[in-house]
Amino acid sequence: MKSHLHTLSKLNHIQIDFDIHGDHYSLPYLYQKALFRIISEAAGNAIRHGLAKRIDVKLKLTPIVIRLSIHDDGVGFETARLVAGGEAVRTGGGLGMMNMQYLAQSMGGEFDISSRVGEGTQIRLSIPVNAYK
Repeated sequence: MKSHLHTLSKLNHIQIDFDIHGDHYSLPYLYQKALFRIISEAAGNAIRHGLAKRIDVKLKLTPIVIRLSIHDDGVGFETARLVAGGEAVRTGGGLGMMNMQYLAQSMGGEFDISSRVGEGTQIRLSIPVNAYK
């Protein structure tokens, strides 16, 4: 993940900070894969749609829960547009957000996104460690 974010940073001329705490080597592959997909999608959205200049990714791994926070300084958006039937879904946008939410929830986790126009976007999720086998 660190290498992927470093490459995104260099290719897009933005700052991406990745802060990880905990034992990520013992994390089961399915968790690693889901976290990689979520972080990649969120960073890609921040770059492509949010025009972010900075992205902060914080991952905290404990024996009980995984916590992930992704914050960008991009243009932000109205989160109401992501609800089913909203403009973003009808026009083909917002599917990446829905996929991130689905991934987190499929592992027993909680997914939250907050954004405001002109104030960037923050994604937070928590996943219980032993809920997904």
